[in-house]
Amino acid sequence: MMPLMRTILLVLGLLAAVSARADFDDGARAYERHDYAAAFAAWRPLAEAGDPRSQFNLGLLYEHGHGAAQNDKEAVRWYRRAASQGYPPAQHRLGQLLAEGRGASDLVGAYVWLTLAERGAGEGGTARLIALQRDAVARRLTAAQRAEAEATILTWRPVRE
Repeated sequence: MMPLMRTILLVLGLLAAVSARADFDDGARAYERHDYAAAFAAWRPLAEAGDPRSQFNLGLLYEHGHGAAQNDKEAVRWYRRAASQGYPPAQHRLGQLLAEGRGASDLVGAYVWLTLAERGAGEGGTARLIALQRDAVARRLTAAQRAEAEATILTWRPVRE
C-alpha cells in the first residue's frame, strides 16, 4: 500500500507542477498581448502560493499600473517576497525602488538587495549595471550603515515559501 501511495503522491505533485507551469505561461502570453488583467489573474494564485517568478511579475504589474492600480507599496511587497527567495530580478527591482524611496525608503536595504542581485546576475552587462547602481547607493551610506549592510549580506540566505 505504501509504494502505491507514494506513486499517487508523486503523480499528483507532477500534475500540479505541470499545471502551475501552464498557468505561468498563460500569464506570460496574456502579458505579451498586453492583456494585463488576464496576466494578473494567471499569476496571482501562483504568487500567493510562493512562486517567485509570479511574485516578481505581480510586482512589475503593480509598479507600472498594468492589470492593477499603480501601487509602489504593493510592488515592493511582491518584489520582497520573490527577492527573499533568492530571485535576482526581484532583488534588483526591490533595490532600485528602495533606493528611489518608492513604496519604502531604505538605503541599507537597497544596498543589500542590489549586492545580492549583482551576485545572482553572474558576469556581464547586467551585473555591471547593477554594480553601478549599488555603488551609487553606497556613496549615500554612512560607514555604520555600510557595515550593517555588509553584515546582513554575509549572513543572508534565501528562504523558500
